Amino acid sequence: MNKLKQGIRKFTDDLTFIISFFLLTATYFIGVFITFLAARISGKRFLDNKEKESYWRDLNLKEKPIEEYYKQF
Repeated sequence: MNKLKQGIRKFTDDLTFIISFFLLTATYFIGVFITFLAARISGKRFLDNKEKESYWRDLNLKEKPIEEYYKQF
């Protein structure tokens, strides 16, 4: 009986690996690869923004009194 349990356990582990592999591969090709192709064809560059130097905003503490920054939440 113990050998049967070990065999079933190995079978289910192998089956889980195979199903996960195919699901993750399909998800990649459907989600990531198709998005990549559509962006490449349309000429969209997601990370290449040369119009702005930075997205950081300056923090100007002189606009509000410093007491308003305490206990904000």
